Amino acid sequence: MQSDSYREIILVNFETMEQIPASSYETGPVAQGDVEYPPKYQKQEQPGNIWMKSVMSLGLYLLLGYYIFHNFDVLLIITGIVVLHEMGHFLAMKFFRYKDLGIFFIPLLGAYVSGTKREVSEKQSAIILLAGPLPGIIIGIVLYMIDKGGQ
Repeated sequence: MQSDSYREIILVNFETMEQIPASSYETGPVAQGDVEYPPKYQKQEQPGNIWMKSVMSLGLYLLLGYYIFHNFDVLLIITGIVVLHEMGHFLAMKFFRYKDLGIFFIPLLGAYVSGTKREVSEKQSAIILLAGPLPGIIIGIVLYMIDKGGQ
């Protein structure tokens, strides 16, 4: 449904609240000095905060682990295995220049490494994923070879 009436576009100058018909508004090239851009967003650095969360999560992990296992030796072995695994991910992410890296321990489950990066290729993602179990596999093979060599 079309109307025969003509609608005029009105521009409003918000400083003076003056209404200007768009047909009378002159447009032309804009000088570089006339354009004002807002300041670029800058994320606040909080690396100390990330590491504090990591240490607190490790403390909670150890506290709950001791409550469950009642044996500090078993708890240290499990924690060592989890730390070794996560350090593989951590070092791979560090190698690929991730920012805001931190390791967070989840009681009764394990841990995870978090970090940020704008663009991650599939190759980098695969290397980071495989870097976690790789140190444990290598240590397991070496210990197996040592055990077989001793018999």
